[in-house]
Formats: sequence, C-alpha cells, structure tokens
Amino acid sequence: NSSNSNDIPKLFKDMNLEPGNYVWGVGSNADMDIQGERVKLDNEVAMSLERPPYNKLCLEHDASGKNTGGIASFGIIKYSRIVPEMDNQHIILAKANDQHHLFPSVWGSIQNRNIDSFSIAGFADKEQRYNPETGRNEVVRLVKQLKETSLTGMPANAGAGIIGTFIKKSYADHDFFSPAKAPGGIELFKK
Repeated sequence: NSSNSNDIPKLFKDMNLEPGNYVWGVGSNADMDIQGERVKLDNEVAMSLERPPYNKLCLEHDASGKNTGGIASFGIIKYSRIVPEMDNQHIILAKANDQHHLFPSVWGSIQNRNIDSFSIAGFADKEQRYNPETGRNEVVRLVKQLKETSLTGMPANAGAGIIGTFIKKSYADHDFFSPAKAPGGIELFKK
C-alpha cells in the first residue's frame, strides 16, 4: 500500500498540529482478538489517552524506559477518539519524538512494516454475551480505563495495524503534509 496526500484524514489536516512526524491508526474494536475476545470501548475512555500521564507513546510496553536506554516515551498521543465518520473506529494520532535516540530505527521499522500496530494496556470488565451473528456466546471486554499505548509488531487483534504516517512541515503561513508509507491500526492489550 503506498500512500498519497488523500490518505491523510481531513480531521488531522484541520487540527492545529505542530510540525513533526506523526503515526496514526484505527482499531477494529469489534473484531475478535487472538484470545477469542471482543473489546468494547466508549469515546470518554478513548479520549483519556489524550491527557497526561496516559498520553505517552511507548515501545513494546516499556513504560519505564528500561529497554529503551532510559527514555520511555517515543511520542505523545495528540488524538484518541471514536470517529463516526470512520465507521465508529477508535482513531489514534501520535507525534513521534524525533529526538529519541531510537527514532531512526523505530521510524524506519514503521515504514518497512516491522512495527505495524498500536497496543493499548488498560483495565476492562469481562462478561459473556450471546452473539446472534456467530450463534455462540463470546467473551466481551468492556474497557474502563486505558493506561499505556505502545508501538508493536505483535498485536493481539489480527485486524489492528498502523494505517499511515505523515510529516507536517510549516513554512511561513503554509502547512505542508507529506504522507509516508506504512500499514495499519490499534489493538487492546489486556493485563
């Protein structure tokens, strides 16, 4: 999949974003994950990732920085919402920390699809529900709190993945968006 400027959602172009490198994705929260569970997430819970201390983007759930040379945050989440215009999917936009010493490796790994997903840790209630579409009872996780978001290459939700990346540059009074090639979305990692 190669990207073009039409792949950058209008909602991001309309935001007052500072110049930098951005990664975004969509989670298909209704898809069954590899553990045989479905995840339900409301917009209030999704928006909690926009506020400190939960707005940091980590690498492979290393919130302490122990495995990334002492610097845990690879970026800041700028947008986390359920978007009706995008089939009610959970959309995340994060600005990468281009001063992180692993930035060239991680950004390159996103571009070549070695890192292709978001993974979100949090707390959820678990219940059994009958699904008339599948004709069976399923485990449904009702998300109550999201605590940490990471870039990963091994998502629990096979339908999750990073949709795209772009670079925003500003010159005088004009903003320029340059898409970059990357795959797509978000999955929920349950602790």
